[in-house]
Amino acid sequence: MNAVEIFEGLGGAAALGTAVWFVANWRAKKKIEKANAESAAAEADSKVADNWQKFAEKIQGEYDELRQRFNALEQRQLRVERALSTTTTQKRYAEYHICTDLACTDRKPPIGTFKTEDFTDIIKTEIEKKNE
Repeated sequence: MNAVEIFEGLGGAAALGTAVWFVANWRAKKKIEKANAESAAAEADSKVADNWQKFAEKIQGEYDELRQRFNALEQRQLRVERALSTTTTQKRYAEYHICTDLACTDRKPPIGTFKTEDFTDIIKTEIEKKNE
């Protein structure tokens, strides 16, 4: 073996080693790039999920606020309906028992003495009379 063959063998081995190193390095870079892309995609998905979570919390808060307002309005409506019912009943009673004769002795209650507190007792009395 002469020196030329030895240098050719060493040169070929060096070229082969360089080619193997290049392929291995290229594969490693591809894996790193793929891992970075997957990491970026996972981070983007995480941000999207966080945004949806914040949006859902905001909507839930608005829903709770609207539900409270609705309940308050519903309670107010019930109070108004009760007041209207009471007023309507009082009006019917007053129209039924109207008496234009100021000297009337049959007026119940006597003129100028009607109070809303007495109203329920008067209605109960009138209902009992009708039922008899």
